[in-house]
Amino acid sequence: MADKVRPCWSVNDGGRDASQLIAYIIVDMAPDGRVTEARISDETRSAMAANPFLRSYAEAGQRAVLNPRCQPLPYPQHKYEQLKRFVFKFDPRDLR
Repeated sequence: MADKVRPCWSVNDGGRDASQLIAYIIVDMAPDGRVTEARISDETRSAMAANPFLRSYAEAGQRAVLNPRCQPLPYPQHKYEQLKRFVFKFDPRDLR
């Protein structure tokens, strides 16, 4: 799924090192792989209070999974019940 979302993920880090920023987005997906909802996790929201750059980073991740250009998300059809709601981890080390 990361390969599908990567082209839609654009982060303006203001020239700062974003390698330590990690955001978790809770994704609800329809059976055809379209994202029906994406929310920033409570864990990430709590961390945003201490790190103002995390907000724009997390919102960029949220926009990426909702972007129609990067849908539908590929997944094994037989695992829909397990994947209809999942947590997408936005870690710059994984999404390069």
